Amino acid sequence: MRLIPLRHARLWEPPEPPAAPAVVYLDGHTDIVRAVSASPDGKYLVSAGTDGRVIIRPVERPNEARVIGPSANMRYECLAISRDSQFALASGHLNFVGSNSPIEKISLADGRVEQLKLPEASHVWHLFLCDNDSKVAYVGRFANEETIRLAELATGRDLGRWPVFVGAVPAGKVVFYSHTYALSPDGRHVAIAAGKSPVSRLVPYKLSVLEMDGNRRLISERDPFQQGRAVLPHFPDANTLDFYLPSGTVRRWTYSPDGGVWLEHDTRPFPPLRIGEPFTRPLTPTGDTIWLGLDHLLIGLDAATGRATTTILLRPPPGSESNAAQPITAVTPIPHTTQLAVGLWNGRVAIVDTARRQP
Repeated sequence: MRLIPLRHARLWEPPEPPAAPAVVYLDGHTDIVRAVSASPDGKYLVSAGTDGRVIIRPVERPNEARVIGPSANMRYECLAISRDSQFALASGHLNFVGSNSPIEKISLADGRVEQLKLPEASHVWHLFLCDNDSKVAYVGRFANEETIRLAELATGRDLGRWPVFVGAVPAGKVVFYSHTYALSPDGRHVAIAAGKSPVSRLVPYKLSVLEMDGNRRLISERDPFQQGRAVLPHFPDANTLDFYLPSGTVRRWTYSPDGGVWLEHDTRPFPPLRIGEPFTRPLTPTGDTIWLGLDHLLIGLDAATGRATTTILLRPPPGSESNAAQPITAVTPIPHTTQLAVGLWNGRVAIVDTARRQP
C-alpha cells in the first residue's frame, strides 16, 4: 500500500452552504413602507409609506432618490404605475377621522404632483389602473362600508360603486374584514376575495370579479372563511384566474370571452398558506416562481407544484441601527431584471437579486 504524504493529500471538507441572494437595503422612509412598485420599463422604483413620503428611485442608481413629501397629514397605503411608465397614482388616508382621501398623480420624471378629482372615498387601501390606464379602480371606505369604486381617470366620471363583500351578512357585529385583490395582465379584470367574521358565526368567502365595463360577477361563495387567514387571487394570464385557499388547494377559473363569463376549470392541491393580517399581500409571479412575503421571510414557490424552492431571511447587515429581521409589507418584481423590491416594516426597501449571490 502506497502512503501519500500529508502535504499532498486533499483533505475532505464539508460543502459550503449555498450563499444567500445579494440584498441591498435602501433608507429614506421613517415609518412603515406600505407599497412598492416598479415601472413597466424597468427604469423607476417607487415606494410609499405611512411617513407621508413617496420616493422615486432610478433602478440603475437607487441611492439617487427623489422624495415627495413628507405630508404632515397623509399616510400612504397603495401605489399604481401607468403602463407607459410616465406616472404613478398614490393614496392612503388622512390623519383626520372621516376625511376623504385624495388620490395623487405623480410624474416619475420630475416628481410633479397633481391631486385628481375623483369620487370620494376615505382610507383608500388599494389602487388599480385599468383598461389601458383610462380607468382607475380603488378600494376605500364609503358610508362605513368597504367599497370598490370605478372612475374615468381623465374626467373623474363615476362609473360605479360596489361593496367589497357581496351578498347578505348574517346578524351579528362584524369584527374582522379580510380582502385581497389582483389585476389581470391586460388590465380588464380585478379579482376580489372578501370575507367578514361576525361574532355570531363565520360566513363564506365571496370570490368575485369586477370587469372594466362596470359589471361585477360573483363567481363563488362556497369556501368557508377562516379568521386570520386569507384567500390569495392571482392571474397567470389574462383569461385564467387562480384562487389560493388556506386549506391547501388552488381553484382555477377560465374566462370565456364569447359568453363573458368565468367558468370553474379545476382544483389542485397546494401547500396550505397560513397567512394572516396585517402582512397579507398579493402573490408576486416572476417566471416559474411565485414570491410571497410571510412575516420576515421571502419565500419562492414553484408555480407548478407549490413547493418552496427559496427562503430568504431579510436581516439588515451588521452595524445597522436595527439588526433584527423585519416583517415584509410589500413585494414587487423589477421588470427586465432578476431583482425583487421588498418593502419592510422598519421603513427600508430591500433590493433582492435572486440570480446573484452574496460573496
